Amino acid sequence: MFHGSNPPPLPYTCGMPRTPVEVPAPKYHPDVGEYEAAYEMTAEEFLDWDHGGFAEWVDGRAYKYTMVTPPHQLVVQFMVTLLETLAEFRAGGVVLSGPAAMRCVPGGRIREPDIVYVLPGNASRITDRLLEGPADLVIEVVSPDSPARDRVTKLEEYDQAGIPEYWVVDPRPGSERVEFFARSDGGRLERRVADENGVYHSAIVSGLWVRVSWLLDGGASLREALREVVRIGPLPPAPGAP
Repeated sequence: MFHGSNPPPLPYTCGMPRTPVEVPAPKYHPDVGEYEAAYEMTAEEFLDWDHGGFAEWVDGRAYKYTMVTPPHQLVVQFMVTLLETLAEFRAGGVVLSGPAAMRCVPGGRIREPDIVYVLPGNASRITDRLLEGPADLVIEVVSPDSPARDRVTKLEEYDQAGIPEYWVVDPRPGSERVEFFARSDGGRLERRVADENGVYHSAIVSGLWVRVSWLLDGGASLREALREVVRIGPLPPAPGAP
């Protein structure tokens, strides 16, 4: 990760160097939030760029973000494991976790959601470089630099792009909450709430439901979730369990 006053030069592509935008840190863009470094490049250059972390391409610039935190990664690992297991045994479909590029509309911004799920019938949208078209379920996990980006900017973008379902999980201490959005009859993403037992059923992924508490306990409930949601039978004792 770069911490100096000037960003490092980017690698060469087709023999041509790319010149980074030199702006002082910390940096901020209303459609990006805080970021570590920004680089002028085309979308094609961005897709060829091994940026070694999380970055997104917005309106002609690549924005590289700071490293994610352990609470963030624990949520991602929990949901990826649950979704992949459900897809394997029950629902089908494809699960991708960040950094995995998604371009919802041709020529549009290239985002790198934390988790995306693609229904079996839409798997052709996955190319060898990116998800070319909207995912069916997108899950973003809030980082210290991303609350407005995940809750406002991306909600608007994903709504306009036709993404059917969107979850925002905020595991930050003191800010813990989970927000669910799904398409209404009017075709817009609207907030959905968990039931009185704290359970939310996905509007898109067959058989997927979660307890809100599972998403905020640092992955401690993974075995319970696999047992209850996927119903794959008895699991062996956890390491160290009596």
